[in-house]
Amino acid sequence: MSNFQIYRVKEHKTAYALKNNQLVHISVVTRGLACDCKCVACGKPLIAKKGPERIDHFAHAADTECSGAAETALHLLAKELFKELTSVVLPQYKFEKEKVLKRSYTPVRHEQIVANGGEVPISMAFIEQAEDRFTPDVTLESNSKRLFVEIAVTHKVDRNKLRHIRKQGLPAIEIHLDLVDAILSREELYTKLKNDINSKRWLFHPKQREAERIFIDKVRAAMRHARKPAIKTQRNTLTRPQTHIPTPNRARNEGFSNTQMDRMRYEFFLKFGRQATDEEAPKLQAILYGNRMATWSNEPSYASIKGKRED
Repeated sequence: MSNFQIYRVKEHKTAYALKNNQLVHISVVTRGLACDCKCVACGKPLIAKKGPERIDHFAHAADTECSGAAETALHLLAKELFKELTSVVLPQYKFEKEKVLKRSYTPVRHEQIVANGGEVPISMAFIEQAEDRFTPDVTLESNSKRLFVEIAVTHKVDRNKLRHIRKQGLPAIEIHLDLVDAILSREELYTKLKNDINSKRWLFHPKQREAERIFIDKVRAAMRHARKPAIKTQRNTLTRPQTHIPTPNRARNEGFSNTQMDRMRYEFFLKFGRQATDEEAPKLQAILYGNRMATWSNEPSYASIKGKRED
């Protein structure tokens, strides 16, 4: 961003004002107080500052604490321009969700294309049409389908409004406009509202409910897998089951009873969310406790504590 743009953001300049209750651009009015214009936010008289050394903009004729002229002008102008738009280009909507479980190293993810985006024709545009305790900035109709449009400048859509949007079950997008856009001409802002996909983001699409359901199913399946106890190896009647640790590594666990070994195996499962491998089994004491010795007062068995796993 250039120094000139930073200056404009700080000053919140606007090229739009009200004249005879109509929103006008500074290019069509007379210079100075003779413009007979009023602020769109506070309604006080404005001066049209026009000259070769500065960008044309309106300023209050007297000192005031009004600071919302640029934002208010953008809201009003965007709604007016949507009445003139014959189509709008929407971005692709890719549903992406991720959750990290306590007992799993691999996060649960789900990605799904919910809407392909592209240019959508507009047959009708309704401004601030109430929808069951919710009033979107603009409601567009396209081929008997509806789309909610929210205009955001300094305030994004809050959770309460988003909840009402989801309740309606209709697709909705948010278009973000910068305060510097209040200096753009009507033609420039018209083009941005129609074609710019970087300023648009999806708030909701009814098809995302299916993607959300799939993600929840994935999370539940991962949680069940993390809580699942070790599967006991079935005895083979033809071969003798192995009941001892291989001789080369057995010495590392010498001195522990079967109950203590069961306890260490279960603590390993609680800590790492999986069963110890054949290579890790002879080293349970070192893995769990390092150089210190494990102490148990009552030495409960695995069978007595397996029902007390963490949720």
